[in-house]
Amino acid sequence: METKMKKHRVMVAFFVSLLVSACGENIAPPSDADVKVGLADVLDQYTHRVDSSRELIHMVRVTGARQKFDLASVEAACSEASQAAARDISNDKVAFEKEEVAQRHLADLLSGLLVSLDENRRIRIDPEYGLLKSKLSNGEKQISRARERYNSAARSYNEKLHSLTRSRDTGVMHYVDKPLFAMAERTVHAPRQDFGALRGSLRV
Repeated sequence: METKMKKHRVMVAFFVSLLVSACGENIAPPSDADVKVGLADVLDQYTHRVDSSRELIHMVRVTGARQKFDLASVEAACSEASQAAARDISNDKVAFEKEEVAQRHLADLLSGLLVSLDENRRIRIDPEYGLLKSKLSNGEKQISRARERYNSAARSYNEKLHSLTRSRDTGVMHYVDKPLFAMAERTVHAPRQDFGALRGSLRV
């Protein structure tokens, strides 16, 4: 009887040791360094768009040319986009989506402004306007490429995360997927003398 009790205690101790070791196992998530670099690049490109937009607004006001678009609304969208991009959005899907809404709003207003300005011959033939229009078009291409690079890194991270052994530790640490940018199925064209090339490109 005593021998059986000893065997029982040994087995219990063995299983307890397994449980303790399993609970103490530290399963680290994959490195998100590439994701952070990709996101930083996207946010930098967004900042360049805001700066170029403000340059455009300043140019229009300095020339005093008449145009139908509300410049104040574009300025407000620039401020909103800047504030949104300053948030920590890498692990917060809600903040990520809010930032995207702000950037899309700015892009839409900017597109409308450029349509309006292109109807004004005085502005349309201004070399500075042509340079800014080209800068904004090229900036949209850079944004699209940066978003694609980020998405590629985020997908790779998410795949590695899903491949981890599901354990109590991973649940406690709340590791979550990195959010992805929605990529529009369109081609950004190079600017031409008319405004048609840029009109469709200024959308997130």
